[in-house]
Amino acid sequence: IQTVNIILKKTFQQFNLVCPYEPILENLAYHIYFLIIRSKIGNATYNSLLNNLKTQCPFIYEVAVYMANLIRETFYVVIADSEIGFLALVLGGMLDQEQDQDEKLKTVIVCGLHNSIGEQIQRQLSEKFFSDLDFLGTLSQLPHNAYESRHILFLSCLSEPVPYHNVLTIGSIISERDIRHIERYISEYRHNMERVQFRNLAKDFFDEKLFFHNKKFKDKYEIIRFLSGKVVEEGYADETFTEEVLQRERISSTCFMEAFAIPHSLSFSARRSAFCILSCDYPIPWDKQKIKFVCLLVLSQNDRSQFHSLYQHLVNIFFDMQSLSSISEAPDFETFMERVNQLF
Repeated sequence: IQTVNIILKKTFQQFNLVCPYEPILENLAYHIYFLIIRSKIGNATYNSLLNNLKTQCPFIYEVAVYMANLIRETFYVVIADSEIGFLALVLGGMLDQEQDQDEKLKTVIVCGLHNSIGEQIQRQLSEKFFSDLDFLGTLSQLPHNAYESRHILFLSCLSEPVPYHNVLTIGSIISERDIRHIERYISEYRHNMERVQFRNLAKDFFDEKLFFHNKKFKDKYEIIRFLSGKVVEEGYADETFTEEVLQRERISSTCFMEAFAIPHSLSFSARRSAFCILSCDYPIPWDKQKIKFVCLLVLSQNDRSQFHSLYQHLVNIFFDMQSLSSISEAPDFETFMERVNQLF
């Protein structure tokens, strides 16, 4: 238990995570104890959710990979991908419970003079959207600056429609149609916020000297050595960076959906952050898969707190086959950046 406690502390410090894990520490220690036994006898537990975890929760999976590497170094065992998947499930459960109020969308009910109806709607929607909406209260009428308050969602029971994107007209009795409209708005709002955040973070991460198109390689390790070598050559990282990226890749493949790969290191040791890009019109080998796009993620200590949003957004963008095809087939850096700016 003491050793697992140290491993958790190191993992959470690495990713700037704050989460009280003490209530489940003993159970987690037992899980890791049996994980070590299974690993030593070569009897890993199968986890059919592995690919879903990698694509739907890439940041949580990366935290699990880092934790698995600490377990490997501490107990001298080889940990299978399926076991990493189980660690990701446990970590995801912990971190989901600690969702920050700031991540919720501020919401106001506009209900005219029917304050009791507004409070009833708020109670009903609070149960339905407890992890998505942060209710500030009710108003009798829409404020004159509602449009300017674009980071606040106004749910209006008033009969007259309002042509503002952040004002949704709902019934005094919530229907399934109202629920769907709210869900759609939340999804679009988060997507737009992610795009703005990503664009602000990554606007200086692209470098023409770190863009490569239609180069041939025999395997993923040759690709990683080439790209990370260019990163070192251009002064973004020191000589240890290549081995750090290779070490991360040996633990678990960074390939997604037989379409793209986002290799990176377990530490944030780069001098400057960057994306090193390899795009191809034809398939290139990555383990048993054939892919057309590789984005080597290079992060410094200054940007490590942004790893979550950067990594998640990259996966979301590349997961769209049309978007991925568009950027992977860009013949030069100028065309690539034009398409990136359209997507990001």
